[in-house]
Amino acid sequence: MKFVVLCLALVALAGCGGSGGGSATPAGGGTPGAASPADSAEPKVRAAVEGYLKALGRGDAVATCEAFSERSREDIATFGLKKLKSRETCADAMRKLLVGQPGNRLKALGSARVLTVEVSGDSGKAKVTGLDTPIGVVREGAAWRILSQPTGKKDF
Repeated sequence: MKFVVLCLALVALAGCGGSGGGSATPAGGGTPGAASPADSAEPKVRAAVEGYLKALGRGDAVATCEAFSERSREDIATFGLKKLKSRETCADAMRKLLVGQPGNRLKALGSARVLTVEVSGDSGKAKVTGLDTPIGVVREGAAWRILSQPTGKKDF
């Protein structure tokens, strides 16, 4: 039972973060006209979130972890070590979480859709079907990465 709760908590972990404000673009794109810096980042944020969801859907622990920010990978590895008795990497923790019934719940996110994207500077968030909390993102270099902090709480 404890494993199931922790696994469900990891579904929520990507929904912890992001920022308010910024520009929002619904699925299907924004309005025509001059693009602001936030507008030009929105397709990249959408692609990063969609890639993360697809990696979860495939049950690909390595690709899922590659989608996370560096700090998030460290936090998930620590979470896995302490709570799941996994080895010391993000991918090890995700492999444990992607098995059985809890893993099926995570994999179901592979069919989730990004509804809206908001970007403000080097951070943003994406509202996704099936999650109560938006998925937070942060820019690391030229790439947008998923923000995550395992909380032990469920998001759906």
